[in-house]
Amino acid sequence: MYCQRVTFLMRVLAWAAALCLASPVCAVTVKKPRSPLVVFVCGDHEYSGEQTLPRIAQELERRYGMRTRVLTSFPDQNAEENIPGLEVLKEADLAVFYLRWRRLPAEQIAHIDAYLRAGKPVIGFRTSTHAFRYPPGHPLEKWNAFGRFALAAPPGWGNGHFHYGHASSTDVTVIPEAARHPILTGVAHAFHVRSWLYHVLPDYPLPGATHLLMGRAVQPDRPAVDNPVAWTARTEFGGRVFMTTMGHPEDFQVEAFQRLVINAVHWALGRAVPRKWAGPIAVRVPYRGVRVAQPLFDGRTLAGWEGDTGGIWRVEDGAIVGGSLTETVPQNAFLCTTREYRDFILRLEFKLTGTEGFVNAGVQVRSRRLTQPPGEVSGYQADIGEGYWGNLYDEARRDRVLAPADQARMRAIVRQDDWNEYVIRCEGRRIRLYLNGHLTVDYTEMDPSIPDTGVIGLQIHGGGKAQVAYRAITLLELP
Repeated sequence: MYCQRVTFLMRVLAWAAALCLASPVCAVTVKKPRSPLVVFVCGDHEYSGEQTLPRIAQELERRYGMRTRVLTSFPDQNAEENIPGLEVLKEADLAVFYLRWRRLPAEQIAHIDAYLRAGKPVIGFRTSTHAFRYPPGHPLEKWNAFGRFALAAPPGWGNGHFHYGHASSTDVTVIPEAARHPILTGVAHAFHVRSWLYHVLPDYPLPGATHLLMGRAVQPDRPAVDNPVAWTARTEFGGRVFMTTMGHPEDFQVEAFQRLVINAVHWALGRAVPRKWAGPIAVRVPYRGVRVAQPLFDGRTLAGWEGDTGGIWRVEDGAIVGGSLTETVPQNAFLCTTREYRDFILRLEFKLTGTEGFVNAGVQVRSRRLTQPPGEVSGYQADIGEGYWGNLYDEARRDRVLAPADQARMRAIVRQDDWNEYVIRCEGRRIRLYLNGHLTVDYTEMDPSIPDTGVIGLQIHGGGKAQVAYRAITLLELP
């Protein structure tokens, strides 16, 4: 009888379980684990990171079950002031940086700052040691030390941080004490990369970092010492860090380097490093190199410029100087380049001083010399002077401000009677002005009849006892 009761009870329980599983009320939902999101942030001028890192991202999605996003400088790798989409860092589980000398606006930097403060992990490649370059006195100048506080690396380029020449390369070996580190799982004990060795010792990596790989320069351009090329550490906010000073596009063809990177992603996420290698990754990306800005002024003569060089314009103390502090400048005067330019990034420093009258100057771009009135110039002008700082003015053409800057904001930015910096980016129909690192104007020309090419011009405005000096004038032509 007892056995019959047990058998009956078991049947009832089995029937109830089957009924519950069939019921939408009792059904148990098994939630699928969320795949980690890896966000790649690229913009490095030189090493084609915006092409190599997407291949790593594809591999992580295809073979390792991760989600990825790749963010790049816009409109190209040379655009230093804009990486759209950084708000996705709020959702990221890992941020991978390959940056070089960016000057992102405060609202974009805020997303990176929030990510770091959350104690999340970080991976950095090569030039991320000098990820940002803001001018002295800029509110975001502290970000020039990103390498130090985010990657345990040197805080910018120079001051003992240098390389051993573009013609050199690097032999890499595993540091014996680190051989059992998870990131080195399956990584060849010795391999060769095209990257020229970065010198970071003796101060970096920061104390507390774990050195993983050592590099030895091959055919260096000066006496060389071995330097670490990969290490782990912690950010100031406790996040895991993997940093490598490798990252030349040819490095991504080396299987040992590929495995190092895939392992580092898993380690940074707190995941087990794959014991089995999924196989080599096809990466064929050329080295781009850096397009170097050319000086428009040699610091000694006015070669390459034309204007009133017998009266108004001269060279003093390594600067082009126009106007006078003792005599009123009779009329607008311009010193112009002897050749024209279309798309470019123009950088220069200037200092405007005056004692009375209208104290004003400006920088002409995409401009033309006029025959009447003699010496006049027509075209876009980046304005200089009280009430006009940072404006884009249309000189001797539409004779009006095309795009005004916030003058209250400008007064907080400008260093009166001292040196300031203009960066003028002309690209297609778009013109952007940056004054001491701050975007003041972003203007798009809607009139198709307005020329998109012309000379560069330096102006001193008439009607005042005023003097302007220009120096460090360079121009990078854009493709």
